[in-house]
Amino acid sequence: MTKSRNYRSSLQKGLWLALLAAVLGSSSVTTFGQQSAPVPSPPTDRRDRFGIYNWGVDYAAYPAGGPVDRLNWAADKIAEIGSRTIRVAMPGDIYAVGEMNDDLAQAAASPAYDKLFSDPRFKTIMLTVKSSTEVESGWTDGYTQEEYNSVRDEIARLGDYLLGNPKFAGKTFIILNWEGDNAMSGYENKQSIWDAYTAWIQSRADGVKLTRGRNASSSAKLFSGLEFTLVRDPKTGKPCGTPVADPLRQDPLENRCVIDYVAPRVDVDYYSLSAWWTLDVKNQGLDASYKDALKNDLNFALSKVRERRPDVVEANFIIGEFGMPRMRWSETTVANFVNEIFDAVEAPDAFQVSYAVFWQVIDNGPLFYVIENGFGLIRSRHGIFTLTRAGEVFKSRLAGREAPKWTAGPFIRRDPVGVVNKSTGEPELHLDSVLQIDAAGMTTPFSEIGNKVNIEQGIYQYLLPRDEAANFSESPSRITTSFPKGLRPGFVAIYVSDKDGVESQAHFTFITCAACPFLYAAEDERALNEFYPGGMVRLFGFRFAPTGNTVIVEQQTEQQVKSRFIIPRADVIEESPERITFKMPAQLISSRFTAIIVRDAEGDESNTWPIQAYAEKTAGPPKIAEFRPITNRDTGGQNIPVDSVIAIPGGRFSTGGNTVVFEQGAQRFTAAHDANWSESPTEITVKLPGSLQPGRAQVYVVNAQGRESRAVEFAVARQVGGKREPIRRGR
Repeated sequence: MTKSRNYRSSLQKGLWLALLAAVLGSSSVTTFGQQSAPVPSPPTDRRDRFGIYNWGVDYAAYPAGGPVDRLNWAADKIAEIGSRTIRVAMPGDIYAVGEMNDDLAQAAASPAYDKLFSDPRFKTIMLTVKSSTEVESGWTDGYTQEEYNSVRDEIARLGDYLLGNPKFAGKTFIILNWEGDNAMSGYENKQSIWDAYTAWIQSRADGVKLTRGRNASSSAKLFSGLEFTLVRDPKTGKPCGTPVADPLRQDPLENRCVIDYVAPRVDVDYYSLSAWWTLDVKNQGLDASYKDALKNDLNFALSKVRERRPDVVEANFIIGEFGMPRMRWSETTVANFVNEIFDAVEAPDAFQVSYAVFWQVIDNGPLFYVIENGFGLIRSRHGIFTLTRAGEVFKSRLAGREAPKWTAGPFIRRDPVGVVNKSTGEPELHLDSVLQIDAAGMTTPFSEIGNKVNIEQGIYQYLLPRDEAANFSESPSRITTSFPKGLRPGFVAIYVSDKDGVESQAHFTFITCAACPFLYAAEDERALNEFYPGGMVRLFGFRFAPTGNTVIVEQQTEQQVKSRFIIPRADVIEESPERITFKMPAQLISSRFTAIIVRDAEGDESNTWPIQAYAEKTAGPPKIAEFRPITNRDTGGQNIPVDSVIAIPGGRFSTGGNTVVFEQGAQRFTAAHDANWSESPTEITVKLPGSLQPGRAQVYVVNAQGRESRAVEFAVARQVGGKREPIRRGR
């Protein structure tokens, strides 16, 4: 989507002013098209009320060479468990279902999605969608009327296809975003982007209302939704929307969340809680109540929405994601947690959500930068593809049967630490350590024989003794083993599967290597945190060889196909014991998870440094540099008194016509284009507005096309007796 060049005048158009007034100012939201339709009562059949997610699963067990598409392959597993409610993403590159147009209506008409939508085993289909114009979230740099119209109309075309297709008679479709609070991460300190995100959600809701008006006689149903994650700020622990005590020294939006700002201002049908923070109540103790935690958090959410939408009721809420990783809790514990969730949702005194969706059907696919896993109702590692105990509970409860509480199953001792270096008895582990793994006790023992030790490090999984038989011994109380070849220094997860395949919780630790290189930072040539094929990258670390290092770049596709690039010596530009500069491979896959490793001249490999690689951005919104600070132009330092001229480094600034905006507390200032002003595509110098006070401030850039950068925080210093002192800030 190209932003309208007439950005400021476009905001004055009547339609857009009406939208902003409705979204941001009125006590009740009035928008275009029809008003929201009343949602039905929660389903009475568990198979409809409890759904299962299919997005980004582990494809290790996917059948090779067959015609099966990954979307419907995993959907079959959901139907086999017994749910008639499924949630998927769209468009579907992640499912590798063939060539697909990014336009949502055309994607919905593709063979894979058409097969899913026509499947008589599913009655309710939740769609986590992005429109074709917002591959990189168009609201992040401001939101124009043109963008609003485009998203609204594309959602409406999708709705026309879903409501106008006789094959979908009797189906219910719910269009959702992905976790609003996580989507806003990195933008949450900026008022204009809160307003842009709000307008984006409203444009989607208006698209749904528009198509409902055009298809009033349809026997299918279509609803809009907003997904949120937080009811408390994770940093402060305060309820969402709590004002800060000192806006000059604190971010005034510090406690703002989607539920207190966006949710009351948008006219959606459903509010979806992605319940990860809520379910963390079990960190307080296994006896903590899921029912009470969900009821408290959802009642808070309902109260926030009702500040502007008093007609909203409990049935307007969904638990859009809930789940518990086996790696954190153990398989037995998670099975009992799942059982408790059914009781928590169905209890007469529970908060009566319409749906609850489990994340997810099969374990997550492995990623370079995520260790905790084991979310699936089906396990999928090492050629083992079976229902977990949680899956068995889910299947039983959907079938109307009660599920007894599970007991036994392996559990690694936690206190004192149950995974240690056998030779020292200490928890510090090295690549050459022999591990001693102790069970928590005889109520949660390992098996007499047939145990397996699972070691996961990013995208790599090892199974012992299969992958390393040296030093392996086992008993119900203790297992010893050596680390397998191929591990690198860095974080690992270690857990035990007993003879029946039941998994313990994982022990998370960091493996050291005294002789290996170590990476602690990677910087792109423009300092924008944008890594792209053919771009220059500078690595920072220690114990690199003075010369003769090998740089390795690894990637993984959406379907977990691994790629490995060895950087040619000609593309290693400079190297020293602390720094290496090299050129990224031109064959790198854009928009994919990527990792960098250094192997020294002795053959020792470093830890893995994860990045994300994208196509080079020569256009797009401006960006203030992430690896270079805002500085005092005259001193070059970061001590910035109230009368300073500052240098703002970055990229994609306009050659002329940029605007610099400062924010402090609730005030906003536009910088003057005076004698101190200069601008180029990579740097702007500007004098601080005279009204800024000592304390916290932030700045962002709007380019000549009206596209906004993220806001970057800096400290304005005071002067004491002619000496300039920085503000001491704390959260």
